Formats: sequence, structure tokens, C-alpha cells
Amino acid sequence: MPRTIRHIFPPSLWSNSSFVVDYGMKCGICKNPIEIEVYVNEKNYEKFTYYMVSYMTAKPLDTFLNKIAYKCRRRICYGCYITSVTLKPFDREVGKRTIIYQSLTEKVIREWFQDFFNFCERKDVDEYICPDITSCEIPEGLNILIYK
Repeated sequence: MPRTIRHIFPPSLWSNSSFVVDYGMKCGICKNPIEIEVYVNEKNYEKFTYYMVSYMTAKPLDTFLNKIAYKCRRRICYGCYITSVTLKPFDREVGKRTIIYQSLTEKVIREWFQDFFNFCERKDVDEYICPDITSCEIPEGLNILIYK
């Protein structure tokens, strides 16, 4: 059964681009995207990786809470999973402050990739490239896939 792809950007915007950003599903509680995927053209993969790692050093994208977790047969984001595990009814009654973990919304992801796209289009982008990308990592929850 083919997976439905929900594009974060309209496909017409990325028709001349070398990458496409999408996600497969939304969280059952907060409705934020889960398992964000970036499809990169095979010939532009190395260049894309250098640009993305260089841009992430200046403006990081933390998609760790956008990973998938399962609770009571529901697909939810890891942020909602952690919040529901740490939230206890007694703590709420007493008035104890609880930390609510929030995954990234579709709007925040869209803005980050729009800024990244603008970064890639700059004429002086080669001046900002990190010489050593071995120390940098792509965050969990963001999958980069190569297509031909």
C-alpha cells in the first residue's frame, strides 16, 4: 500500500529545486508532523549535505521530539509521549509545575526550510560552508533520503 505524502511545501515551489520536504503522518494529539523526510536528488546529495550542516551550525533544527511513538495504538510524537508519561494527576491537583514538551509545528518547519532554501540561493554561500562536517550530525527525527 503506497504511503500518502503530505508536502510541507507545495510541489510547484520545489519543482526546480534539488530537495523536497514532507512527512507521512501527524501526531494524534497535537497534530504536528511526525517523521519529517527530506528527499534529495542523487546528483546534489553531497552539496545539499554540506549546505545543510553549515546552515544547522548557525540555526539548528531540533526535530528530536518529532519522532514517532506509540501509545494505546495511537501514533503520537515523542513530545506528547514524554509529556503524558511525566504528567501525573496528583501533581496537577497539588499545583506542581510540570514541563510540557512540544514538538515542532508545521509552520516552524516550513519557515526553517524556507530560510534554508534562501541560504542555498545566496551568491556567497560558499563562504559559509563548514570545512569539516564529520563533527556535525543530522538531528533525530529528520530523515534524508536519496532519489534518482
